[in-house]
Amino acid sequence: MKNLWNKNKIRSYYNPIKFIKLIEEMNPLFKKGNCGDSMSFIIFILDQLHDELKHIRDSNASDYYSLQDHYDAKKAFNNFFESFKSQTSIITDIFFGIDESRLICLNCKNNYSKEGKAYPIYYNYTTYNFLIFPLEEVIKYRNNNMNQNKTVTLEDCFIYNQKMDLMTGENQNWCNTRKQLCDTNYIVNIYSSPNVMILILNRGKNNCSDVKLDFKETIDITYFVSINISRIIYNLYGVVTQIGSHFVAFCKSPINNKWYCYNDAIINEVKDFKKEVIDFGKPNILFYKLQK
Repeated sequence: MKNLWNKNKIRSYYNPIKFIKLIEEMNPLFKKGNCGDSMSFIIFILDQLHDELKHIRDSNASDYYSLQDHYDAKKAFNNFFESFKSQTSIITDIFFGIDESRLICLNCKNNYSKEGKAYPIYYNYTTYNFLIFPLEEVIKYRNNNMNQNKTVTLEDCFIYNQKMDLMTGENQNWCNTRKQLCDTNYIVNIYSSPNVMILILNRGKNNCSDVKLDFKETIDITYFVSINISRIIYNLYGVVTQIGSHFVAFCKSPINNKWYCYNDAIINEVKDFKKEVIDFGKPNILFYKLQK
């Protein structure tokens, strides 16, 4: 990595033959001739690196804590965090954020509201190392299922990510207050965001969606994060884009802050970055770094 970003070798590249061979042995999805894509690869490689590099520490976390603890946000988070910090790595330090999901029983919400009391909310916390935005679903949600503008923004994607889902029928959830299955509202929010945020743009099978993405080099996601002491701003530094079955990387050099296109062994400086990314193909993965 140091050699790649050497100031005297701005346009250098690394031929990853040994690396690819090792990946093929570990996961047959990425063998030559198979259809592993960039989304599958980034998910696999981050999980594998975390598993191999993690530090296992003693923890005060219990293998079991009561269902009632989930109705107290502080207890639910503390129990989660005790378990999480027992297995960390450089991957969790860089790429991991925390999601907060909430289940709200509609029966309890309606009844408690009439009485003027706070109704019970079930809290759960999990880690994530990327966010996946299904662009076709985002456009439907933004357009209220009407076939209008086929261009979405990242703001549209984050709004979709925290939408409320109604769980009914076979998807009902257990209400510990009423002691039965009930209709519930399910909401997921970003509780805390990582140092490096990976946004995966899911365009469906074979990347065939014609939805266009209007993205920016600097984004402010303060509004979408529960825990924020100050503004949360990210700067784009890498994009994976796809045309057919071919993938190309656009990267911003930390040496001279210029954008380059890495197309196998062909490396060219990019003058109009956004135009060239869109002209080349469909943005597939965006990499943003937290602005300090």
